[in-house]
Amino acid sequence: AVTLGGLRDSTVYHFRAVSTASVRGAQFTAITEDLTFETARAVGPGGDQPVNTPGPVGPGGDQPVTLNQLAGSTPIFLNAAGVTLTAARLTTEDSRASLTIAAGTRMLDSRGQPLRSLSAAVPGGVLPQSPDPIISVRDFGPEGATFVPPSTLTLAYSSEIDARAVWENTLYIAFWDGFGWQKLPSAVDTRARTVAAPCAHFTLFAVMGKKPAPT
Repeated sequence: AVTLGGLRDSTVYHFRAVSTASVRGAQFTAITEDLTFETARAVGPGGDQPVNTPGPVGPGGDQPVTLNQLAGSTPIFLNAAGVTLTAARLTTEDSRASLTIAAGTRMLDSRGQPLRSLSAAVPGGVLPQSPDPIISVRDFGPEGATFVPPSTLTLAYSSEIDARAVWENTLYIAFWDGFGWQKLPSAVDTRARTVAAPCAHFTLFAVMGKKPAPT
């Protein structure tokens, strides 16, 4: 049981459960699919319902995508086919991860329906074993959301590479497919200290790097 505070009324929240076990020195991790719950609607002292305040709508009356722990340069509106007509750049609250979405991108959930929300979080607990040291990691949701064409995911790194003793020019982004980490074609910006890669769907993403070979 987990007690949560600071939740907003009438809001859908996403979560996953992670379990780990060690058997004869081997580490095993299981992660549930993306799960949700919705908080109750606010009511008055006598059980009265609040007056609904209309939110922003798109040119065709489209509803905006709800952002959780993300801030957007502009609201994202999807039409009935799940396509956004405007470009947007989403940034996490700590500004260490961002997602650049081009105009004309089709954004669907795991059921093939237009996305209603986007979220980002720093995962807790034990991470799945990786082929190289993990520098930073983010969990983007909802699980299974897809982007066509792929958006651009940018993750920051800093002194973590010194703590992990990895080479800066070997950094790359990998995603977790449920069975292992899959390396993405990545671009390292040593001035901005960021790594960028295409993001076609939402899951766990991590920046990894290789240690110098022993001489």
